[in-house]
Amino acid sequence: MTDEQVFELAEKIGFQDDFGRWNFTSEKLLDFVFMVHKREWVGLDGEIHGLGLVTEEFYNGMLFAEDYLREKNT
Repeated sequence: MTDEQVFELAEKIGFQDDFGRWNFTSEKLLDFVFMVHKREWVGLDGEIHGLGLVTEEFYNGMLFAEDYLREKNT
């Protein structure tokens, strides 16, 4: 996440005091932290192909594991 994106989120969730410091209510602070920390999912498909020669069974197993983890983490 870029600095610009972080500041855009801060503007939506928090407020600035008279000294230009960002402030958040306790509930909104956690929302802000989780939104900043959220990462984009990086799939295994390209990584598996980068390993070189893999069997179709191995490839399908890795994609199954990826689907399982994606669902578990959303």
